[in-house]
Amino acid sequence: MKQLMLLLVFIPLLAKSQVSQNARYIADIVDPSMTNSELFYASKYKEISGSPYIEKEMQKGTIILKDNRKVEDVMIRYNAYEDALLYQIDKDQVTMLDPPVINGFEYRNNDKVFTYISISILEGKRHFYEVIYEGKSTLVVQHRIKLTEKTNNAGSYGASDMQGSAFKQSDIYFLMDATGKSSEVNLTKKSLISALGSHDEELQAFIKKNKLKVKENTDLIRLLEYYDSLE
Repeated sequence: MKQLMLLLVFIPLLAKSQVSQNARYIADIVDPSMTNSELFYASKYKEISGSPYIEKEMQKGTIILKDNRKVEDVMIRYNAYEDALLYQIDKDQVTMLDPPVINGFEYRNNDKVFTYISISILEGKRHFYEVIYEGKSTLVVQHRIKLTEKTNNAGSYGASDMQGSAFKQSDIYFLMDATGKSSEVNLTKKSLISALGSHDEELQAFIKKNKLKVKENTDLIRLLEYYDSLE
């Protein structure tokens, strides 16, 4: 009984310590001007159909800092339209973290772990990319959400609303080799095999034998695991 009482005392202290540690880790990278920015963004998105987010709700996850320290058990949500990570500081405060200030983040949803990394592939600018497969070769996808605007004049002072506007998502895949060299790929057999650069006949046979649909992540992973086994 005494051990149980000690445990009940210890658990809240441990949780409080974790929160305090997270606050210290995040303090150096949070832009005060972005704190509570979600209140503004939520209002801005209200009249727009679709969503700027990849997930419907906040998810418990981990933020990986530039020095690879981990901020664990925090509530996060990826805004692909802004290409920024929404981070809940506490019940009253949220902030946005841009790709240059962290190395990535991960979270679990429906028993699946989603991992995003912050890297530079295009134009020397860092973006968040979801990791689909990581081995001798690595496949990542950039989720791009764009706003198709249809503004309507409303009221005075040049104000406008966004009724009729919509968020549209498109995904761009990149294959990276062991040296870090990357190439954009389409989700077709021809594009993937060309980007991999070797073992064309074996890959064609493997796709045919296993009836793979390379537009599905599970089949993409099987194909890349097989390719890596040939190297």
